[in-house]
Amino acid sequence: MSRRMEAGEQIPEPRVQIPKLHVPTDNYTALENIKHLKKMLAKDIKDVHMEPSTWCGKL
Repeated sequence: MSRRMEAGEQIPEPRVQIPKLHVPTDNYTALENIKHLKKMLAKDIKDVHMEPSTWCGKL
């Protein structure tokens, strides 16, 4: 970058970036959100309450 500036090349100003609004969720909340979305998309999916002990992997 410094070589380009020394050579006289015009470097554009930095662009404004949109801030990332990411809020992490725990596994239970994420699974509940997925279940809710599946229910909205396919009404024939049964509402089964998933206990934490039935999740894949460990907490």
